Amino acid sequence: MFTRMAPEQKLSLIQFFEKVSEGEPVALFGKTGHGKTTLCKTLAYEALASDYYVVYIDTEGGAKDLEELTKEKVYEKILSYHRVTTNDQLIKVLNKVKSRINEYRKVLLIIDSVSMPALVQWARSRRYDERGVAVLEKINAVSHVKELAESAKADVVPVLVLHPVSEMTVSRELQQVARKLAELQGSEGRRQRISIDQLPEEIILQYQRPTGGKSLHMIKEIWLSKKECSGNLESLENQRLLSDDEVTFLLEKVKKLVERESEHVKELDQVKKALKLSKFRVYAWRSRIYPDVEPLIDFYVIDVLGQPVATYRILTEPRTVTRARLRVV
Repeated sequence: MFTRMAPEQKLSLIQFFEKVSEGEPVALFGKTGHGKTTLCKTLAYEALASDYYVVYIDTEGGAKDLEELTKEKVYEKILSYHRVTTNDQLIKVLNKVKSRINEYRKVLLIIDSVSMPALVQWARSRRYDERGVAVLEKINAVSHVKELAESAKADVVPVLVLHPVSEMTVSRELQQVARKLAELQGSEGRRQRISIDQLPEEIILQYQRPTGGKSLHMIKEIWLSKKECSGNLESLENQRLLSDDEVTFLLEKVKKLVERESEHVKELDQVKKALKLSKFRVYAWRSRIYPDVEPLIDFYVIDVLGQPVATYRILTEPRTVTRARLRVV
């Protein structure tokens, strides 16, 4: 089973999402393999341990381990897993959840991803009008999520996973930016050549964006999940891809887990630098309260004695629309 190491910080991941969301959907997007589903599963596991009723709607089949969890007696009444493939199935599940949601005090609703059913329907359509309907169905799904959260007496934290635009589209746009920058920096009529890789990270991140068209107007909190690095701890430290405080943080986490769950404590000092891990960072992309590209969460998946283990660091204070309301002076 996927294991999460509890952070030492007072604020947990589910509390962070809860405070920022205030009942509005929080959307995550990013490339394939950039931690979206892993972050959602970690959020689900943590919510289960925090008196939440968790509804996980899986449209891509990336969270089937949660389906196995529903068969365990301790989780059968607090976890609901649904594997759906079409928009019609998605709407039916949302209506079912809406009819029962007030039986619970706190609810975490995850749709991973809300884009896939519309994408499949669009691909299978033979007529242009049918493709238009597929796009509208995605807007319909997001509107159902918002209505569900707004009408519920329970505290609902809705989390949606979105697909990003194609890498080819982003690359073309970044090539135009690089070309323009080269023209501006050229001297004596000679144009310098600037590649995409030479562009500042802030510019590259700003050009990443999710698909969704009009449905994005209904989601105010959209975050970008990005894989920052992957490899063994010693190599990442030597390349300065991990800071000293990150290395200390990760080693302390691993040490505590191994001491608690394994007899191999003496071996830890010998292998700690060879620990394999992946680091993901969550950035604000379009937010009601956070500036663009502000780092929000550092998220790590570590291979500890052959078992994937997740931990995280929250990098900012949770802000809410209620507390950040507009002041006129």
